[in-house]
Amino acid sequence: MLRGNQVNRNTLIEHLSNGTCKIQFRKATDGRFRSLYCTLNSKKIPGKHLRGVAKTLQGGDDPNLMPVFDMVSGKWKSFYINNVMYMYTEDDLNGNKKKKNEKKE
Repeated sequence: MLRGNQVNRNTLIEHLSNGTCKIQFRKATDGRFRSLYCTLNSKKIPGKHLRGVAKTLQGGDDPNLMPVFDMVSGKWKSFYINNVMYMYTEDDLNGNKKKKNEKKE
């Protein structure tokens, strides 16, 4: 898990390109806390949405705005990087699943 002050655009792109991450952030519009399971991994994004990956990797208009593919809704969403509170990488998420499964056995 990375804390918000450890997260920047390059870190996000690196981890999101490799798999699914859980991003916890404050919404810019109302300050509410939000969690998002998202990716930039082209193997996990439906073909009709793949153009968004290239656009995100190019940087877009606002370098602080991070467009990502929401794995739950199946749509593109975005958040401001400086509003990220926590980032759970795919390794973090897989490790948590393993720990839960180990406890059940």
